[in-house]
Amino acid sequence: MISEGDGSWISHLHIDGKVFWTIDDKAIEWQVPAEGLLPSDSSIRGDLIEICKGEMEIAEEEKVKLEVAQRADKALRIKAEKERTLNAK
Repeated sequence: MISEGDGSWISHLHIDGKVFWTIDDKAIEWQVPAEGLLPSDSSIRGDLIEICKGEMEIAEEEKVKLEVAQRADKALRIKAEKERTLNAK
């Protein structure tokens, strides 16, 4: 069976004409396993937590912090790859 869907991660999800999620839906309370979530799990991102609280200004600050950290991480990976390439010659 093939289904048709459309949506946007910031507004809604429809599959075969049925509404599965909209931005106005109440946030789902997730059940965290006893062993906890991985630090990389997107559900524990600071900006998303603040969005769920309705704290949009704080969410924006958290998003910027995350983006800065991601750029710094990328720069370190690029630097390390360059060093590996130079050392391999």
